[in-house]
Amino acid sequence: MTNNEFFTKDNIEIALKDDKSRTLTYSELYDFCDGFKSSFRLKKRDFILVLCDNTVSCVAFIIACIRNEIVPLLLNSTISNDMIKQYVSLYQPGYIFKPMKKELDHEGASISNYFDHELIKHGNTEVPLYKELSLLLPTSGTTGHPKLVRHSYHNLSISAENVAKALEISKSEHAILSLPIHFTQGLSVLCSHLYVGAQVFLTEHSLNSRDFWNTMKQEEITSFSGVPYSYEVLDRFRFYTMELPSLKVINQGGGRMTDTLFSKLSSYAANTGRKFYATYGATETTSRMSCLGYKHAVEKCGSIGKPLSDYEMWLIDDNNEEIATPDTIGELVFKGGNVTLGYAESASDLSKGDEWGGVYKTGDLAYRDKDGFYYITGRLSRFIKIFGYRINLDEVERVVKSEFNDSFVCAGKDEKLYVFTSDKNADLNGVMVFLKNKLKINISAFEAVCVDEIPKKQNNKTDYEQLSKLYIQRSEEEK
Repeated sequence: MTNNEFFTKDNIEIALKDDKSRTLTYSELYDFCDGFKSSFRLKKRDFILVLCDNTVSCVAFIIACIRNEIVPLLLNSTISNDMIKQYVSLYQPGYIFKPMKKELDHEGASISNYFDHELIKHGNTEVPLYKELSLLLPTSGTTGHPKLVRHSYHNLSISAENVAKALEISKSEHAILSLPIHFTQGLSVLCSHLYVGAQVFLTEHSLNSRDFWNTMKQEEITSFSGVPYSYEVLDRFRFYTMELPSLKVINQGGGRMTDTLFSKLSSYAANTGRKFYATYGATETTSRMSCLGYKHAVEKCGSIGKPLSDYEMWLIDDNNEEIATPDTIGELVFKGGNVTLGYAESASDLSKGDEWGGVYKTGDLAYRDKDGFYYITGRLSRFIKIFGYRINLDEVERVVKSEFNDSFVCAGKDEKLYVFTSDKNADLNGVMVFLKNKLKINISAFEAVCVDEIPKKQNNKTDYEQLSKLYIQRSEEEK
């Protein structure tokens, strides 16, 4: 994305389009990047908080930042002003780029406008930044702790190249990007398609809106990427019977789907001459680590496939010894040029170099079959994925206890978070609404349950294993 043969003054092919009928060719995007610093009165290594939406103006600004070695911190434009204050206080960005309709509580002079976005000068602090730091993304857990992942320029370029290769993306593709741009898979869709000179249509329409499906047809979209929740929505809307003659590729990432839904999608693709790719990734690895190619999607149901080009994966046991025996569960470890620099929890961390050395212990439990295909079976620690977001159950539990009382504990599985309490007077619906607003996730992902007592171990700590039996039982009853 930083050095790309398609970003030239002579390439008049369309790079970006959006819902607001805005279009940028690669040539226009090149010119915008070329005059970016002078237009916005910025200089190399400036640090900008970007409140993101899926529009041409926002995405072009982010691309221009990266190409001019200006470092953006990407956040959802819908987050609360209280959260923005936390990020500003901790990381001290010199500027904020935001939609004009987004009102802030912060003081600052407006420097420049770009369509319906504006750049605001915020303070005079110049934060020291590591020379290879390209951008910052929030960890996909969204409980309110503003922890960031530090990406290098090499992370972005190697990831874009390898994802484009794995998914066989060509410059004739018309991809729709409905995933948020601050979400690592959304960024991956953007970078991998721009890497090969393809067209990306940016949309903020929801999957259950008529406008979204009109766009799919009118723009002759060839490629769609989603997280498990995206495909659950499509499943309910009878996606398999829709007339989408241009659609050639469907791609899944952001967490494991049920085997039933995985089988439906892979069979649909195989029966209609389309390609279904299942990928596995993390913010800490600039999104995709592995891919299950469409040729194996039916026979290897539920697999995350094999590592992408130039990447490595292996499993380790409790003694950190590598597991060689097929079908043996261990922690999945990954090595590649897309492994990011490390985390940041304050402005002082932004000057740090590479802390991980290209190796990332995922915390996921997996096994490898005799053919070398990997399958995720669970999590080493208390993390789940909901709608593609990685959620730390311990963090959620802490914020719920803080907001309500200490009787609450959290447990769950991918796509469902259970909150248990022994407080007979607890406002269970209020807890779910609180989590919906706090995590910015649909309320259907949560269930609050009152029980006679919270199971405890002998050391008086919560017995989460016993809790798991409760939500497994509830899941069975719901079927």
